[in-house]
Amino acid sequence: LAELRDHLLARSFSSSLTLDRDGLERIAGAAAVAALWRLPAAVARAAAAVGAAPAAEEPLGGGRGFEGDVEVIVRRYVPGARPWVPFHYDRAACTVNVALSDDEAHGGGVLLAYTAARGAWAVGRREGDGTAHGPCLLHAVTRVTAGARYSLVLFFGPRRGGAGGGG
Repeated sequence: LAELRDHLLARSFSSSLTLDRDGLERIAGAAAVAALWRLPAAVARAAAAVGAAPAAEEPLGGGRGFEGDVEVIVRRYVPGARPWVPFHYDRAACTVNVALSDDEAHGGGVLLAYTAARGAWAVGRREGDGTAHGPCLLHAVTRVTAGARYSLVLFFGPRRGGAGGGG
C-alpha cells in the first residue's frame, strides 16, 4: 500500500482520481486487485449468514470474484477541498474502502458508521485497513482539519437510488 499511496500522491488531483482495473493492477499488483474483486461475494455470504440477505442470493460473483461494473476512485480529503462527507448510503451493491493513510496522519477525517441496533461509531483505520459493506450501511467522514486523508474506494455492482458518496 505504501507504493500505491506514493504513486498516487505523485499525481496531481484535487479530491478524486478515477482508475480502471488495469491501472490499479499496474500500481497495486494483480494479486491485490484479485483479492479486492473477491470481497463483494464475501460480503454477500456474510450478510446471508446473519440473515440480512437470502442465502441463495449471491448476486456479486458467488465466490468466483466480481466480474461486473466496478468504479475505482481514490479520494483525497483536505481542509480546503472535499473536507468531509455527510451521512449517506452508497448506491453500489457493495462498497470496498481501503485506507491509504493512517487516521493519525491527519486531523479529523474519521470514518463513521451508523446502524439502528448499534447507533453511531467511529471506524478507526490504519493504512491498509479496509471496510466492505452493502448499500444499507449509513456512513460519513468527519471534517478533515489538518493534513490529508486518502482512501481507495471501489463501488461494485449496479447503482441503486441513493446519495452515493463513498468515504
